[in-house]
This record gives sequence, C-alpha cells and structure tokens, in this order.
Amino acid sequence: MDYHLLTKKCDGMCDSCECPPATLPDRPPTPGCRTPEGCRDNGGVTYWWLVENFTPEGQSTGLYMACQVNMTLTADVHKARKFRRQRTAEFRALDMREARRGDWRAVEHGFDDSKTPNE
Repeated sequence: MDYHLLTKKCDGMCDSCECPPATLPDRPPTPGCRTPEGCRDNGGVTYWWLVENFTPEGQSTGLYMACQVNMTLTADVHKARKFRRQRTAEFRALDMREARRGDWRAVEHGFDDSKTPNE
C-alpha cells in the first residue's frame, strides 16, 4: 500500500499523486512530476518506470503491470501503472514475479508530453 494512503502525509518520497512537488536545491520542480529525481522532462518527454514482462530470451512480451493491488495486467503501455522511482518499480517487479511468475523487470519508458494517451 502507498505510504501516503497509510499516513495521510507525504515526505516527497512516495508515489502518490497527492504528494506535493519535491524540489531539489539546484533545480525547480519538473512540470507534471512530483519527484524530479524519479521522472524528468527532457525536451517534451516525461520518463516513468513501468513493470514489464519479458520472455526467457529477453524480449518484451508487451505486458505491463496495471494495478499493484490485485496484480492485473495490460497490453496498453498508457494504462500501465507508472512509478516515479526505479526502486519502487523494482519492488513491484518482485511482487509480480511472485504472483504471476515469469521475468518481470522495472523498465524506464518515455512518454511524449505533446500526445494524449493512445494517440
């Protein structure tokens, strides 16, 4: 469960959308990003960590974690659960390996900010 939901407070380190933007001393917060060290804007692209399934040969199956509570899957990258922090996605990948078996990995994906999902 999300730290924010449990405590109703945020230290800027959780993955809840309710958290206020975190700021680093040497740079302002990134638009649309709550924790700048976890996702960053790079010329109109925002990066998120997803939990993705791979074949034994190392090829993506095109399946992603959709919900971390009931471990559902999606083939739509835009509907996948997005994480700001690699560490959180890696823990969820371990959960998926246990619940669903297979090779689940934390993988960083870039999303074009100028496009709406499924465009």
